[in-house]
Amino acid sequence: MALWVFFALMTGAAVFAVLWPLSRPALAVTPAADDRAFIKDQMAEIERDVSRGLLSPAEKDAALAEIARRFLRAVGHAPAGAPSQGEPALRRRRAAATVALSMIPLIALAIYGARGSPHLPATPFAERMANSSRMDIAQAIAQIEGHLAKTPEDGRGWEVIAPIYMRLGRADDAVRAYAATLRLLGEAPARRADYAEALVAAANGLVTSEALASFRRAAEADPNLPKPQFYLALAAEQDGRRAEALDLYKKLRASAPSDAPWAAMVDARIAGLEGTDQAGAIANMPADQRNEAIRGMVAGLAARLETNGHDLDGWLRLIRSYIVLGSRQEAEAALAKARTNFAGDQTALARLDGLAEDLKGAATPPATTP
Repeated sequence: MALWVFFALMTGAAVFAVLWPLSRPALAVTPAADDRAFIKDQMAEIERDVSRGLLSPAEKDAALAEIARRFLRAVGHAPAGAPSQGEPALRRRRAAATVALSMIPLIALAIYGARGSPHLPATPFAERMANSSRMDIAQAIAQIEGHLAKTPEDGRGWEVIAPIYMRLGRADDAVRAYAATLRLLGEAPARRADYAEALVAAANGLVTSEALASFRRAAEADPNLPKPQFYLALAAEQDGRRAEALDLYKKLRASAPSDAPWAAMVDARIAGLEGTDQAGAIANMPADQRNEAIRGMVAGLAARLETNGHDLDGWLRLIRSYIVLGSRQEAEAALAKARTNFAGDQTALARLDGLAEDLKGAATPPATTP
């Protein structure tokens, strides 16, 4: 309802803008009497010169044209006279007013009906803002990518878009972007650590050898940088060096500021290695940190089973974790590896077959603590 009131006010303003000049009486603008007398004398003088043979017909036309220009200038600078009240002018103003009153609203409605969307329901403001925000982000990414396609040597552009790729889960693109920043902007501990973190994300949480080497370079350049310290501890945990990992986590936690956003994640890793209530610690994390902690734990378990493939409970735990995380392909691959490792153990195969049945009926639930 408010929208239509607003439209009515706009239409009224448009009509008023048309009618206001028409409501004012037209002023008759005439040259002054002295100007008229002067021009008349000039024309008479030209006729006398022509009759005496002093001016040719072409010169006469040029002189008359000059007098006409003077006349027009005199009219333009003449003061306004009395209002013109002629009947033709009055009829024209009335006709214009009628057209304005009738046609402007009709034209406005026709344009809105053709170009607008009066049939669509109202959209809440919050939803419009959310859609606008998503569109703005997509447009911004497209603009940056277009810029980088034309100027691939712009290191600042790569530095801007790399963390955006990470937040969007585009880990491979983030690796490429961070590699470009290192190449174009030079070596820096934080930049090296960000690159290594992108490598871990691209490997589904596993600290690869390349990532580990980069984390070590960053830690050597800046020992107080927390990100390399955390992933060095995670690498030790994934390699099965639990005591070393626990010591690294505790050192990192002791140096953490009181408001460090990653402190809860480190607490969860310490709780897990000490055998305390790891699930409870993870449950108290924010959702994004909780999911990252879970996937890191699962990646660590998978890495340990690569070196010790005859841990049946570990395989069962890994497959269940993949099922809970909704990672169906990883669960099927882990199940196939476990069956290969326990090919001659009927008891182990029977337990694995039970998980296979669970996997067949598993949906894709939201990530939770496995």
